[in-house]
Amino acid sequence: MNKKSSLFMLVFALSSGAQAGNIKHLCNPAEKVIFTCETGKKVASVCMVGKQGLHSLIQYRFGQIGRMEISIPENPVDPSNAVSYGTLSYSGGGGAYLRFSRGNYRYTTYTGMGKGWDKTGITVERDNKLLANLLCKESDVPNDAFSRLNVPKDNTGFEIP
Repeated sequence: MNKKSSLFMLVFALSSGAQAGNIKHLCNPAEKVIFTCETGKKVASVCMVGKQGLHSLIQYRFGQIGRMEISIPENPVDPSNAVSYGTLSYSGGGGAYLRFSRGNYRYTTYTGMGKGWDKTGITVERDNKLLANLLCKESDVPNDAFSRLNVPKDNTGFEIP
């Protein structure tokens, strides 16, 4: 399977599982929802808040509806300072992730599928050690979510836990 067909399968898988409009998110009405995930009482969302030149200005948000706890970057700026993107290849599927960094913490939103499995979630790392892997109870990743973003490629790599 070539890269193009792998990406098509990923986009198809993302779009077929999404329940647009039913999932809670932390984006404002004027912003585009890139990713949203209900983990129980809390929600994680990635929102496109605008563009700066060629770069998409996106922000990771986590907390309860009406009570945001984390926002990275705090003020949307050129994403090369805080955001990176990567794709994953698996037998019978693939995946994609967005990684947000602040200090020695990394927050990674991911979605992926392979033979017999399908996962969407968020990992939290400190000093490259996994602190949490929050699986989504409900999620929405629009079918063009990651492919239309213009953010730097992640060179660190990522494996879905």
